[in-house]
Amino acid sequence: MIKIGILRSKYENHNLSLYYGYWKFFYKFKSSLLKKKIDVKFYKKMDHKFFNNDYIILNSRYFENSKNLTEDIKFISEKNKNIIWWDMRDSAGTTQFEIMPYVKKYVKKQIYKDMNIYCNTLYGGRYYSDYYHRNFLINDDKEYSSVKLKKEYFDKIVLAWNIGVSDIFEYTNLFSYLNKFKVTFLSNYVDYENFKFNEKLEFKTQNFNKIDILSKMNLNISRRSVGYQRVLLNKFLNEKKYVNCIYGKRISKLDYFRKLNDTKVVINAYGWGEVCYREFEAIRSGSAFLTPDMEKILTWPNIYQKDKTYTPYLFDFSDLEEKIEFLIKNNQHRSFLIKNSQEELKKVESYEGEEYFLNVINKILK
Repeated sequence: MIKIGILRSKYENHNLSLYYGYWKFFYKFKSSLLKKKIDVKFYKKMDHKFFNNDYIILNSRYFENSKNLTEDIKFISEKNKNIIWWDMRDSAGTTQFEIMPYVKKYVKKQIYKDMNIYCNTLYGGRYYSDYYHRNFLINDDKEYSSVKLKKEYFDKIVLAWNIGVSDIFEYTNLFSYLNKFKVTFLSNYVDYENFKFNEKLEFKTQNFNKIDILSKMNLNISRRSVGYQRVLLNKFLNEKKYVNCIYGKRISKLDYFRKLNDTKVVINAYGWGEVCYREFEAIRSGSAFLTPDMEKILTWPNIYQKDKTYTPYLFDFSDLEEKIEFLIKNNQHRSFLIKNSQEELKKVESYEGEEYFLNVINKILK
């Protein structure tokens, strides 16, 4: 029996947080792992029992306050050589490659298709922040620094799955959301393992009336090069003055979900990372979505298939107006996008999801 220990982060306790359900595959497909002679357990701290596993998965969130990450991981590697580093950072570009000499595998939620990008310096640590720095002359108060990836470590990188696997996106039924809210108050008293990850995915069909556009995003991103895309989107919407459009104002979560269920098109921009939970909310609520071009990104579930599951727009916003107009007026194409994106997301709870998960585990243990 191969024993795997996963180090939990304190940020994963909250039942409605973005981390709720991220590890669900380990519970949902536990019997399949056991059939393959793999036993997985979660740990709240690093102790003898944790280090005694055959493999240990280190959650990057656990080490957010580390003063010297390299030395910490080097020390841990002396206790267990089979370290799997699980990078929970938001962007494909934000990395911690300084620890590569001490880990067996480096797992990430989304990565660049072209691994050579990691061998270069990106201003702001992301492809898009580098783009706005070079083309719009956007500078940060303090430059982001990271270690370039050596080609000898390419084989260590493994693509896992994104936040789309989480059950927090069950918003098509408001009763389900309210029920989750109640469970939140129990999350501080109930062990993470006791939560059930067997919810049936629900999806709404296409929305035809009332709200044309909904764009809800946080504009308070401290690093200018990272948040500039959202600034541009907000400026674009202000200038165009779309009539049936909701953006730029705070609304309650429940009101947001109600309006989302009656929205034709959701428009997003990158935040700290490329993959945003707003896209998954849109899919579950029967809305088509636009987001900046994701052609450079690999992630799963892959809801970012150009003109099949979503509509991309260019980083300079030069094609956004025509993309919006086409989507609002073309019910048939919206239906096409929604159907395909929902089918892609349904893979999470299907045989394909199990196969994907087991394949990731196989790559980790090679």
